[in-house]
Amino acid sequence: MKLIATDLDGTLLQPDSTISKYDLEWINKAEESGIKVIVATGRQYTAALELLSKSNFKPDYIITDNGSCAYSVKDNKKICSYPIKEDTVKEILDFLESNNYPYGLSSDKHRIHFRDISKRLTDEFNRNQSVIPDLDRNHLDSLVSFIESDSALYVDSYKDILNLNTDLFNISALSFDPNRIKDGIAEASKIKGVNVVSSAYNNFEFQSYETSKGKSLAFIADYLHISLDDTMAIGDNYNDVSMFEHAYHSVAMGNSNDDIKNLCRYTTLTNLENGVGHAIKTFALNK
Repeated sequence: MKLIATDLDGTLLQPDSTISKYDLEWINKAEESGIKVIVATGRQYTAALELLSKSNFKPDYIITDNGSCAYSVKDNKKICSYPIKEDTVKEILDFLESNNYPYGLSSDKHRIHFRDISKRLTDEFNRNQSVIPDLDRNHLDSLVSFIESDSALYVDSYKDILNLNTDLFNISALSFDPNRIKDGIAEASKIKGVNVVSSAYNNFEFQSYETSKGKSLAFIADYLHISLDDTMAIGDNYNDVSMFEHAYHSVAMGNSNDDIKNLCRYTTLTNLENGVGHAIKTFALNK
């Protein structure tokens, strides 16, 4: 094994968004043995770096925004990127606005939210609760808390987004109703020029059709002159599937659903059970 790519949320991260000592220990042992360990996340670059720094983990490379960008952290340089085309951005925003989905966006420098995002999410929760009476309010509180922890650029209106004059790499729609997510994915997939993926039970995300986590992983492997046969990908959700398709050594987290597990060569323990460290120890280092 020469290269390992790990997802963050639901994979490397604990519920409090930290990395366990056990996972860090085996990441360090992998790197000491000459294996590059990199991150592939749906998060934006500066947000991901800030989060990883709290656990004292600074990978040499990070894939962000579900593969829309890849960075050399040590050089503080973007090495590949695939923005959503400007006319496609407008079509996506029109779709989300007309269907009343709360949403956020990512440029290469910022996560972008509406100033009233908390109200938008609360309104969505209340609408969903009328359909799903036993909906847990903790889902709303945790999502609001997650968003408010972002170092974000805040805007007031849809027009402000169109006037930003910056490349956008990811647009994420949010809902607490599984049917709203399912229907949104079905309708959004009709928009040309984008891939629509889900990275959590409460979202669906748009990115350029030119990219995926897997494509950016393949780019970095080639950049480092490493064969994908010597590459491992670890993840838990549907936005990780493209990595599993590219890396020979695909590892599903124990907390993945059966669809994800069936796509992978191996299954490790859950994130709560230090599944990344276990995968590195067992499948990469054969300890």
